[in-house]
Amino acid sequence: TAPSHASIFTGLYPMAHKVRDTGGFILDPSHATLAAILRQRGWDTAAFVGSSVLKRHFGFDQGFGIYDDEMPKAASGKLAGEYAERRAGMVVDRAIRWLGSRAGKPYFLWVHVFDPHSPYDPPSPFREKYRGRLYEGEIAYTDQQLGRLFAAVAKSSPPEQTLIAVLSDHGEGLSE
Repeated sequence: TAPSHASIFTGLYPMAHKVRDTGGFILDPSHATLAAILRQRGWDTAAFVGSSVLKRHFGFDQGFGIYDDEMPKAASGKLAGEYAERRAGMVVDRAIRWLGSRAGKPYFLWVHVFDPHSPYDPPSPFREKYRGRLYEGEIAYTDQQLGRLFAAVAKSSPPEQTLIAVLSDHGEGLSE
C-alpha cells in the first residue's frame, strides 16, 4: 500500500521515491506531491484515510491542509490503542462533513477506504446478505459508501468542473 500511494501522490516509481514497503519507509518531503502542488496554487486539500498504513507519520500528509488519519480507539476491555483501520462509512462521513464546510475554492479531496481487506467483516445488513461470501459483502458495503460520497461531491461541485478518479493500489489474493 505505501509504495503504491507514494507513486500515486508523486508520479514517481518506488526506485525514485524510495518507499519500498509498508512500515519502515517514510515519503521524503523533497518529493513534490499532487496535493502540495495544488495547495500552492490556492486549492483546498483534504485527505481522509481508512487505514493506519497511511498515517501522517509515513509522510503521506504532504500538501494536505486537512489530513484525517485518526483511527478509532479500542473499546474498553480490549487492548489499549488504536484500531488499524476504520470503516468506509466513518471515512466517508468525515469527507462529506468537510465538503459541506468548504468555501467555494477549487479542491482536491483524497478518500481512502480499506474495508475489502482480511479479516472480512462487513456490517449489517451486508453481513447477512452475503453470508459465506463476506469479501463480496465488504465490496458491496464499500460500493454503497462510495455512492454516498459521489452524491455529496455532485452536490458541492458542478459536474462539468469535477474529475473523479477511482484507483486501487492492489487486489486481494483469494486463491482463485
